[in-house]
Amino acid sequence: MPSVWPLLRKSVSVYVHYPLPFAALASINVALGLATPRDYLLLELWTLALLLVGNVIGACQTLAAASVSRGGGPRIVDSVRIASRKLKDVLEFTIRHFGAFILLLMTVIGIPWAVRIYVRWFFGLQAIVLDDLTAKEAISESCRLVERRWWSVALVLFLTFAAFAGPVWILSIGWPDSAAYPFVRIALGLTVGPVVAIFWTLLFLGLQEAALAAPDAALPEASAP
Repeated sequence: MPSVWPLLRKSVSVYVHYPLPFAALASINVALGLATPRDYLLLELWTLALLLVGNVIGACQTLAAASVSRGGGPRIVDSVRIASRKLKDVLEFTIRHFGAFILLLMTVIGIPWAVRIYVRWFFGLQAIVLDDLTAKEAISESCRLVERRWWSVALVLFLTFAAFAGPVWILSIGWPDSAAYPFVRIALGLTVGPVVAIFWTLLFLGLQEAALAAPDAALPEASAP
């Protein structure tokens, strides 16, 4: 498992050096997130649209972050072009990933399997755009990278989700009508959001490097549940 703190510091450094390209991509998610309909049916459809668009934006951020990590600039135009070419696979992966997660989650008894699948398949998006894989191939690659690192990866994902979404959830539940809510959401979406996306990309690349460096070496004892 790659060391988390150096990756986190590098993620912040990438964003600090290139704030505008990453914030510009993130602003699309932020704008859509603030335009939430009140009707229940529309809200469900809007949530699905946000999920799909969010992963497309995430694919662009992944490509930009990988480009910077390899010594280039964010190359937003190229990132958007490649993400557009892989749009079908990105959408298919999104439906497979969240579809399986939600269906298992709804059964209640399947919640442990839902969480297990969510973590094991998590890096499929990165594999699609960085390794030019299909959705099915990307899921297999993600499972390979997470194998026998499940608990470590799950903990890292939980902490990054909590850092990004935690304040918004707390504010929306405790003070849903607070005037500060949209400002907190915008601030987090334009700053923490891109850093988290960059971090996930660097973590994916780090997992691949670790797998290549020691494919048969002993991995952490904790295995997937």
